Amino acid sequence: MGYKKDMSKYENLEGWERCGFGEQLDRWAEKYGERIAVTDSEDEISYMELKQKADCLAAAFLRKGILKGDKVLVQLPNRISFVIVFFALSKIGAVPIMMLPAHREAELEGIIELAKPAAYIVVEKYLGFSYVPMANAMKEKYSCIRHIFVDSESGDISGMIAETYGENGAFPAVDGYETAVLLLSGGTTGVPKLIPRTHTDYMYNARMSAKRCRLDSSDVYLASLPVAHNFPLCCPGLLGTLDVGGKVVLASATSPDDILDAITEEGVTITALVPAMVTVCMEMLEWDEDYDISSLRILQVGGAMLEDSLADKIIEEWPCKLMQVFGTAEGLLSFTSRRMKVP
Repeated sequence: MGYKKDMSKYENLEGWERCGFGEQLDRWAEKYGERIAVTDSEDEISYMELKQKADCLAAAFLRKGILKGDKVLVQLPNRISFVIVFFALSKIGAVPIMMLPAHREAELEGIIELAKPAAYIVVEKYLGFSYVPMANAMKEKYSCIRHIFVDSESGDISGMIAETYGENGAFPAVDGYETAVLLLSGGTTGVPKLIPRTHTDYMYNARMSAKRCRLDSSDVYLASLPVAHNFPLCCPGLLGTLDVGGKVVLASATSPDDILDAITEEGVTITALVPAMVTVCMEMLEWDEDYDISSLRILQVGGAMLEDSLADKIIEEWPCKLMQVFGTAEGLLSFTSRRMKVP
């Protein structure tokens, strides 16, 4: 018998809402309309357009035989299609497994053997690596994988959206207390482990993180870490920013010039970095004066220990509040910062 958490004791908490991510997106689209929701290095998408494309892709997934409860490996970099795929799967009650772009056969095989995914969604090529041959090899080795969907300029994802554009699909009912996503642990014992999160508790995670950071519709969140990771996805990350009507900027890579370009050009107000990324950004700022990080309000640092000397340097040289984030993908989070009161 599996363990089932009693959620009823949480139902009076502020921000707790028994609602699926697909329904959340519908509400955001109605509330924020044509406001820009997400931008990447090539395009931008409004809240309403995000809903429409997620609806189309969800209908296409159903046509292809992806069913409610199916597990789906998702291995996409930081791009708008990642966001569309995430919400499309949510709308039909399928469960994305959040693989990182850096994962290869060793990580994939352990996850596939455990989760038995029905489909695998990959980018065609990213940072010089071709994912399709790897995906085909996994499909050949594991009979549970019935479908491979490729995200490319002329590939499956864009074509599937176009095929069903304008149709009003009927989607399965999705309970907010059902599993929404399978996150991966850090894999300290070798192969990453799966961490299930429900629609409701994970949205609560994002919503209360956004409150702690005092996010509102004027905020611009930069996801420079892989957005499939819990930190930039939900702390407050992509989900917390969309919930308040802000804009999410997806950096295509974690290089310091990509990060600093995005902050300068998009007027980023909050971002999350690991200490090593902060160090190289600070070094670049020392010799290149063309970057402007004056818009930055909060710098979140997590994922590794932040040395006191680096923390002191950030506080002294950067125009923002330093917020250290400690936590686990299972749900425990601790945000610490100086002189930052929660309303």
